[in-house]
Amino acid sequence: MATHISHVTKRDGQTVPFDSSKIKDAIKRAIVATEPKPKMDPEREAERFTGEVVTELGKRCIPGEAPHIEKIQDVLLDMLHADIARGSESYSSIPESLWMSYMLYREGHTMVRNGYLKQEHFRRNTKPVHKLKELKEWNAKHRCDTMYALNDWFSDTHVDLLINESEARSTAQLLEMAADLGKGIKEGRIKAVIVTGPSSSGKTTTCRKALRSLTASDPILKVKALEVDNYFKSHDHHEKLVYNVDGKQITDINFELPKSYDIALINEHLESIMKGETVQVPHYNFSTGKRDGEPKPFRLEPGEILLIDSLHALSPQLTEAIPMENKFRLYLEPLSVLSDNYGNPVFLTDIRLLRRMIRDVHSRGYPTEATLWHWHLVRKGERFIIPYLHSADYILDSGLPYELPILKHFLEKSISDLLPMFERNPDLYDGRERARRVMRMFSQLKEATVEQIALVPRDSILREFIGGSEFFDFVQKTDQK
Repeated sequence: MATHISHVTKRDGQTVPFDSSKIKDAIKRAIVATEPKPKMDPEREAERFTGEVVTELGKRCIPGEAPHIEKIQDVLLDMLHADIARGSESYSSIPESLWMSYMLYREGHTMVRNGYLKQEHFRRNTKPVHKLKELKEWNAKHRCDTMYALNDWFSDTHVDLLINESEARSTAQLLEMAADLGKGIKEGRIKAVIVTGPSSSGKTTTCRKALRSLTASDPILKVKALEVDNYFKSHDHHEKLVYNVDGKQITDINFELPKSYDIALINEHLESIMKGETVQVPHYNFSTGKRDGEPKPFRLEPGEILLIDSLHALSPQLTEAIPMENKFRLYLEPLSVLSDNYGNPVFLTDIRLLRRMIRDVHSRGYPTEATLWHWHLVRKGERFIIPYLHSADYILDSGLPYELPILKHFLEKSISDLLPMFERNPDLYDGRERARRVMRMFSQLKEATVEQIALVPRDSILREFIGGSEFFDFVQKTDQK
């Protein structure tokens, strides 16, 4: 492949001849690992991507430049992500999965090299396979493993049985986790509970239900939460993207990266907190994008356990002031093994996207379209979260097998109304493809009724998003049609 680039710079600083076959080999390995049913021959698919990477790299490099290997990988990722824009004409059969798979694998290697992730915790497959296997068996037993089967439940007057069984399964997992945590606390090992998971996994409800369970079994136990989001840096420190939307410039701010936090101040405060000292926690105003108001004093009383609930809490840098042996690390994510009527699996990320769309409207004031066009940044930020999955002390499935017909009730019309806007604006291609995929899924699903939604228990994880939770003040309307 013709290019003016003759050499590249390796991580150790050595300069070596440029060889495009290495790019092709990396892409081909990712395709073989990711795509069970490739759209085209992996060799041909990798060849096409390589050509685009080499061409784009040539545009980004000045004559004589020997690009660093990281720059080459950045371009490769950009080309994989751009393939999503082709829609049905994309080279890949599952372009988003290929993009994410390469990104997660790359970041996992970086974490191992930098000593943040142990080699034994590194996996090419970043999904909790054992949890997915358990869920598959549970769904088959309860006749809710396909959309046909799920629709049967929501056509039946006894859908409350599925809802109650799903909630019982969720609670059983939580009680098992709480028992492990409680044991560590009683032995005096655990001083801090670290809770993490991708966006909209239900971390807040899980924390509150777990704490209720722990304190019920041990009334003396006290847990105090440190609100890490108050340590966000001001807006002017965050990455910003600009989209052209119907002729207007829309600015999107990326809060999804670890560097969005003032990590140095977090650890300074954690070190003091662990010594029993009082710290002054800042207040972050999401409306202004800055810290304002009076800081609030925070101190752990003797015997109290610290709770940290944050997207990037498993990252060692975020809580390095707390010894590893004193942490209990919980990772949660809503899982699904549901297949559509054509045998295609539901994307796990779509469940979280739908949850967040609903929540963002009523609790953060973000319109549905903003959540949708921002979601690719959420996914990029997850490269700093998901590779730590297998380093957690406990992995919890926070999904509910019955939730999709309920999410359809809240979102089908609004996404349908927004789709033309996403279709006519090329900058929003990522959101466009997600909206198309969600609408295809909704078209195969029966919609939950208001009466069926009322059957969801008030302590359910789902209530964190649709409203009516006993742990939150808001009440989401169920008559958005």
